[in-house]
Parts: sequence; C-alpha cells; structure tokens
Amino acid sequence: MNLAQKQYEALKPEEQERWGKEWDVLYEKAKDFNKTLPKGQDRFSEDELHYLSMLQTPKFWAAEVLKWIARDYQETILQEMANSKRTVLRLGRRLGKTETMCVIILWHAFTQPNKGPNNQYDILVIAPYQEQVSLIFKRLSQLIDASGGHVIPSRDIEHHIELPNGSVIHGLTAGSKSGNGAANTRGQRADLIVLDEVDYMNEADITNIMNIRNEAPERIKMIVASTPSGKRESYYKWCTEATVSYGYDEDRTNNMGRVMYKRTVKPYLTNADGTYTLNPLGGKIRDGNGWTTVHAPSNVNPELLKVNPDTGLTYLEELRLDLTEMRYIQEVLAEFGESISGVFLKKHIDIAIEFGKKMQLEYTTRNFDRNDNPRILGVDWDKSKADTNMVGMEWNRQINKFVPFFRKVIPRGEFTYQHAIDEIKKADKEFAFDYIMADAGHGENQIEQLRMWYKKNKHMGDPKKVIRVNLSEKISIHDPVTRRIEKVHIKPFMVNNAVWMFEREMMVLNPTDKETIQQFEAYEVKSWGSDGRPKYTDENEHILDCFVFCLFGFIKYFDDVLKATKSAAVIALNRPLDRMSTPFPDRDIGNGETMKAEEEKRKSRHAFAKGLNMGSNRSSRTAGLGGMRRSMGMPARKTF
Repeated sequence: MNLAQKQYEALKPEEQERWGKEWDVLYEKAKDFNKTLPKGQDRFSEDELHYLSMLQTPKFWAAEVLKWIARDYQETILQEMANSKRTVLRLGRRLGKTETMCVIILWHAFTQPNKGPNNQYDILVIAPYQEQVSLIFKRLSQLIDASGGHVIPSRDIEHHIELPNGSVIHGLTAGSKSGNGAANTRGQRADLIVLDEVDYMNEADITNIMNIRNEAPERIKMIVASTPSGKRESYYKWCTEATVSYGYDEDRTNNMGRVMYKRTVKPYLTNADGTYTLNPLGGKIRDGNGWTTVHAPSNVNPELLKVNPDTGLTYLEELRLDLTEMRYIQEVLAEFGESISGVFLKKHIDIAIEFGKKMQLEYTTRNFDRNDNPRILGVDWDKSKADTNMVGMEWNRQINKFVPFFRKVIPRGEFTYQHAIDEIKKADKEFAFDYIMADAGHGENQIEQLRMWYKKNKHMGDPKKVIRVNLSEKISIHDPVTRRIEKVHIKPFMVNNAVWMFEREMMVLNPTDKETIQQFEAYEVKSWGSDGRPKYTDENEHILDCFVFCLFGFIKYFDDVLKATKSAAVIALNRPLDRMSTPFPDRDIGNGETMKAEEEKRKSRHAFAKGLNMGSNRSSRTAGLGGMRRSMGMPARKTF
C-alpha cells in the first residue's frame, strides 16, 4: 500500500503509521497463504498479493479503489458489515451512516463474498421513503465517479446500477406511508439486503422484506441501520438482543487517542445438566438472536467537538440546544429513549416488570387465595387477523397493585367463538371473576350467550357481571371545571386510564410474557382524527386491549381502587362516606340522565347521614370520591 498517494493525506501521521502496520500484517498473511499452495499450482504475483490483501479489509479497498478514507470510528463498522451475516447499526447523527453503507454496498458488489450458485449477485437497498433511496443512489454514483475508472457500471439508471461482474444494486421504497407492507419487495431476490432507517418502517414492511432472506438464510446477508425512534419493535430487538455487541468505549478511546469499541459476546447456551446446547451440526449455540450490533453516539465524531467561532459553543452543544431532550437522546446519543408517539413510557413498563420479578409472578390456571381481592376478566374477541385473547387480573389491596394472573389465547379456527365462550366459563368457574369486560365490537352474540348462560346458572353470578365494552361509543363525564356533563370517546378515556395506572406504579407485568411487554412498548398514536381523537396502533394490540378493559372495570366498579391512586383530585377532597353494598348494580356508562339520577340519590344519602336538609347548601368537602368518579366519567359506586 502506497501511503504517499494523495487520498492518504487525510490521515494524521500516527494514523498513517497504524494503517501501515495493519497493512503489513495483512500482506504477510497473504504471502503465507501463497506458500501453502500445492506444488505445481501457480503462485500469486506481487500485484496479485497486493490485490488479495486489499480485498480482505474494506477500509483499504475503499482507500485504494474509491479514494475514500474511513474515519477511526468507521473502521470497525465497515469490518463488521463485511464479516457478519447480520449487522445492525445504531449510530448518532452526522456520523456518515449513509456514506459508510454506500461504501460497503460497493465493496460487496465488487467482491461478491457470499455469491450464490447462479452467476449473479443482487443487492437490494430499501428505505421507508423515496427521498432516502434517491440519496443513497446519488452517493453511490459519486463514489463510483471518484474511483477513476476502477468501478465502471455497465448500466446506471435511477435506483438501479449494474456492474460488469454481474452485480446488480437495486433500490426500492418500503412505502411506509401507504401501509402496503412493502408489497413491491415480493418476488425479489437478493444476496445482500440493506435497510436504511429501518426503525421508521412498519412491521408489515419488515415481515415481507425478511421473507426474501428466507430463501437462503445461511447465505443471504443483511445490513440494517437507523436512528432510534423509541419504538420497541424489530429494530429494537435486533439491537438489544444481539449476540455480539460493539459499544463506544470512552476510557480506551481516551487512552488510545482514537475511537475504540468494547466488544461483548453473549455466552453459550447450556442445558439443565450443564452440557452445551448444540445445533443440528453439533456446534455450540450462543445466546442472543444472531445479530451483530454496533452503537456509536455522535460525540465520536471529532468535528462535532470543534468550537463554532460565531457562538463560542461546540457543534455538539449547539445540537443540544436545537433539539428537544428526547430527540437529543435518540438522534445524538443513539439511545432508544421513549417513542415520540408512544403511549406507555418504557420506564413505567420496566417498573411494572421489576415488580413482577420481585413477586416471581407467573400465570396460573388454578385458583388461589384471593384475600377478598376483586378480580376481572378482560376479553378481546378475534378479528379478521387475530386470535381471541383473555386476561384475568386481580386488584391486590395488600400491595395496591393490579396483578395479571391468568392469560389465555384462543387460536383462530372454525369454532373460535364457541371455544372462547367455553374457556370463559371454565376460567370463571375456577377464579370466580367479579366482572367480565368483553369487547362488543365483534362479540355482541357471544356476550348475549354468556348472559343467558349466567341467567340459567345463577350460582355462577348475575348476568350483569358480563359487561359489553363498545370502543366506538362515547361516555358521559362530569367536567370538574365547568361542572357540565360532556360526552367523550371511550377508547381514549380507557387508554389514558391505563397510562395513569402505569404512571402511578400500580401495574405489575409478568417478566416472562414477552409478547405482552412488546405490545405495551410498541403501542403508539398513529395519527389524529379531524375531531382531535387519537388513532392508536391497530395491529398486535389485542392482549393490551384485555389489560385496558380490566383496568377500566376496576375504576368503574370498585371505589377502593380510586382511593389507592392518591390522585391530586382525591387528596384535595375529604374521605367520602362508605357506601352501601349491592351485589351487581347496573353501571352502564353513557347515559347522562342516569348519571344525574345517581347524583341525586347520592346527595340524599349524604344529607340523611349528616342530618341535613336537601335544600341546605352542602360544603364542597362532602363531594368526596363521588366527584372524582364523575370527573373520570362514571357514577358513584358502592364499595365492593
């Protein structure tokens, strides 16, 4: 390698020395390989050994062929994209992510390291939007032009480049805005799949793209990159569950004078008897998902640490001022943070999981001592593409938390609804639920069947314990400011109630139930309607809906749940009078006149208990928890 060439002037003297030593090691290995060739076989010439050594390391190939010099923090990134079958990059802003990916795309097109049995090599480049694909191909063309004839495309049209060696680079958009699930990728083949800004793709997009790799998963490579959006979907799992991880090592960087990464490899899996878990070929299997991840924040770029003479601040400090705290965490530090459109904050979900770990929470199918704690079953019937789900939850008064103890999934089939009804009956016989909150959108018939069954089997409870929840309806609430009854959509109300419970650290989650945790982490506000109503995630949210139904039932039917929330409204009010108990009062929300009648009855009971005339002025202190319940959209409820 001739370090006197013009492109190497970008390297500092100490970097030139390091590059020279690394090149010498590579070249010596090539010469040693040359000596091992069988007698009678032609040996490589000096030029061929030089070429062979150059191809082994992308940074040397890029310097020689593309006249492009990698920065120190890009060297590891390039090498891992060359060596690993599946690489996921989590990089901060202004680190040259797109540039680095373009270099490795051309290196693969030039070297074809994982070429298949046919005489072609296809590289598929996919991004959420056309502008991003256009940017990648514009930079590819610039790098090709800079090669000075080393890379000569035989065909170069929009989003499509062909090389004389049979390599084809083709760009597609996932069409994330259209929601068509990257349908244009169906039927495509690839030896290398490159995904840019993958965290801004839909899960349906990723599913269809991953199907391309299923043609030959051991051979087809994947390289994905993105700035974290905060979502807890595929990109998040690829990064956090990776088998091999490279993270920025600040201490070693300071000692070495260049960016260094700490490499972490997950251990081998073992069996109960202490032996290693083996794959079908007899090899040991490591923990993790098989991906290699590289994480680098923006501050590894020395250019951002320079001072802007106009402001007296470093460019990194200016970014801190320009961005919100969450955007700084995601775009500069390349941490996941919280989803900008996420409903449930990750930190609250983690707290609920920790409570589950401390309790050693596991789902059960057998009854246990309830200690007079109320129980509710939430049911979400199967829709066009989902199973029927049900969750049993208990309000544990002893620890003031909601504990899910039972979960059941009814797979789609010919008799799914009837099977679900039978499972509800079976679960209620075992656990004696106080209420069954069932989705009415696809379950009106099932709800009526259940009510008829309870009417015939009165020892199981009152038919009114089966509550229909229609997510398209509105409920009447009492505005505590205007003191007027207003109608609001029930779903945002229920979701906000669930968020409130997580924020108050009143939720417990089963730490082993990854599917439920994933649904809470991925639940988002997708858009806002013209009426200001949020439109939530409508895929893979059916378990979450069951949780939301249960929590809604608890605040609707049990006063002590509201007392335990310690909300500002409750603290400001005097402790209400205990209410008389009735077995199953009708508590259907939505009728404003019913709410007024309930209020009048409550006033009468308070007046009688305190020896007051109904015509006298009541202190606001007597409003008690009933006022709080009305502000949350429900009439006052008698104690369970």
